[in-house]
Amino acid sequence: MKESHINKIKDLLRPGYYFCKDIVDLEGRKRLRKNIILNDLYLGKRAFLLLTGASLQQIDITKLKDEFVFGVGFIFLHKDIRKINLNFYMNAEPSKSLNPSNPNWPKSHLGPLGLEGMITFYKEVDERLENQTTLILHSDNYKYIEINNLFKDKTKYFIKGKKDLRINEKVPYKIIADLTRRSISGGGSVFFSILIMMYMGFKEIYLCGAGYTYEPIYMYHFYDNFVFPKNMGKQKVEIEARRAIEVRNRKEGSTLEYYGLFGKDDFYSGVYTRRMDNDPNKDKHRILNNYAKSQGVKIYNIVPDGFESPIYEKISWQEVENKILPGNPDKIRSINQVKT
Repeated sequence: MKESHINKIKDLLRPGYYFCKDIVDLEGRKRLRKNIILNDLYLGKRAFLLLTGASLQQIDITKLKDEFVFGVGFIFLHKDIRKINLNFYMNAEPSKSLNPSNPNWPKSHLGPLGLEGMITFYKEVDERLENQTTLILHSDNYKYIEINNLFKDKTKYFIKGKKDLRINEKVPYKIIADLTRRSISGGGSVFFSILIMMYMGFKEIYLCGAGYTYEPIYMYHFYDNFVFPKNMGKQKVEIEARRAIEVRNRKEGSTLEYYGLFGKDDFYSGVYTRRMDNDPNKDKHRILNNYAKSQGVKIYNIVPDGFESPIYEKISWQEVENKILPGNPDKIRSINQVKT
């Protein structure tokens, strides 16, 4: 049977499977009921969502230390993550990153992935994030946390997710993203993260490092890009950066393009892009953005020079620094301030 047919059968059976599983999972239901405290807890506030795209390198996240900041995935690998007050770390679908053949697993930072991948992953989260960071994790993985005595000094909430993005503009976010039941949907970290933030009441959300929403797509992550020392000289670095992506394209059968260099500290990072005529991922972002607007939530996309944001409203990091963040008399007032 072809894989596509198998997936269709799984999609048909999934609702029934979820229903039966949740009925017998009494402890899981208790955990989810505790999430009611998060509903509209930060009503009208703004927040910054740290994603892991390579474009995050072009944002000085240390400037966000006085903001509400959320992080996902392997954000704990960022060298400055302990220099800010990371309020929340969310990971509802870690299993997708725990396949040894998955390019998202940063082997160069974390070593090879063993059989106990979930435990390895959670241990890294526990060691690398400060105790004041509140965790939002998948309820099914509670057993790994308890058995290994993880996150004992951290506040934890647990959620249950669905596979696909299922939203209806006529249904309020308090129902669509109700964390007290299996309701988070999306099929990707940015989707469930934004829905969770909406449930918590945030009305102004800034995406940081969302390169796959740009036009063209800004490829790779901040932790796995091609990096070259500046003392090589910019001309030689450019030659090597082009050569690196050509080798990668031949090896993987991809068609990524060299798009320039980004210099920071003592290194240059290659900027690589991909162009897609029909990107289903952007279709989901468009649906989510329209839903957010219907709920009074504004999503901004922090985009570097040379890129566009076809879905979310574009804003530059310089504009954020000069007009949004505290300490500047000309800063733009947040939605909450406007209302008051």
